[in-house]
Amino acid sequence: MGDGEQKSAQELAERLQQLEWENRRLRDAVQEAGLPADVAAWFDPAEFRRVVNRAQMLIGVGGTVAIMGFMLVFFFLPDVLPRVNLGPMPLFDLGGMRSGFFGFGFGVFAVGGLSIGGVAMGGGAVGLVAFGGGAMGIVATGGGAVGFIAIGGGAVGYIAIGGSAFGKYVLAEHGRGTHVLALNRQDEEAAHFFRRFIPGLGRAVSRPLPVMQAEAI
Repeated sequence: MGDGEQKSAQELAERLQQLEWENRRLRDAVQEAGLPADVAAWFDPAEFRRVVNRAQMLIGVGGTVAIMGFMLVFFFLPDVLPRVNLGPMPLFDLGGMRSGFFGFGFGVFAVGGLSIGGVAMGGGAVGLVAFGGGAMGIVATGGGAVGFIAIGGGAVGYIAIGGSAFGKYVLAEHGRGTHVLALNRQDEEAAHFFRRFIPGLGRAVSRPLPVMQAEAI
């Protein structure tokens, strides 16, 4: 082995040792913060937790504002909402006040303890777009949401976002599924998928570091 090759091999060994020390330091830091230590090198658990919590909070606030806004308009400006029916279904319904199913929302835009409609909001909502504790729809937001896009603590969907979500593409604190980006599992395809849609996720996900291997000569 020449002097140049020997020096390069020594520098590489020192660099690898330095990376190992840095990796150990970072693992100790996340353990002290109460975060999982077994994470990918390109993943920032603390920043990820902040981003996911912020996204869920904004979605939850948006759904609440939509429900409250609809109820205020229905009660105080009822003439603004047209009294139109699409077949047996009224265009707007709040708690059965127009559909006649009192206690239930039934309409294209429906709000109620149990609401069914195109856009449904309530404790148990079923619709194309559903907001509620147990929402079901193409887009569903709620504690136990089920849908193509599901957002909630126990969301289940093709795209699922939530505390313990399950699906094809999952963004969660502790997720399960095919492609999962979570504290318990980091899948590169999931990271690439979600960072296109969620502002701020890029701060928690960077490109993986290249793997360096040296062969003894």
